[in-house]
Amino acid sequence: MSSSPTPAITVNPAPVATVTVSAPTTPMVVGGTQPLTAVTKDAANNNLTGRTVTWLSSNTAVLTVSASGYTATVTAVEWGRRRSRRRARR
Repeated sequence: MSSSPTPAITVNPAPVATVTVSAPTTPMVVGGTQPLTAVTKDAANNNLTGRTVTWLSSNTAVLTVSASGYTATVTAVEWGRRRSRRRARR
């Protein structure tokens, strides 16, 4: 009796096409915090889960970010302009 080899099947996750972040209320007051949530979608507009979302502040002297996965909390540290950024990976 001979055995046939088991075929290898590779399944790749769909790439992230868009990342939408809940809009913060602006302006924020110094010391104030706001929650943000990221939603990742593929090119067919399907929600994607299990992706790594990285949150960054373009100016941590003005806005800090405390993040875990798809959610983050931003805190206004000082008066100024800021931009929070997010990036998702499959």
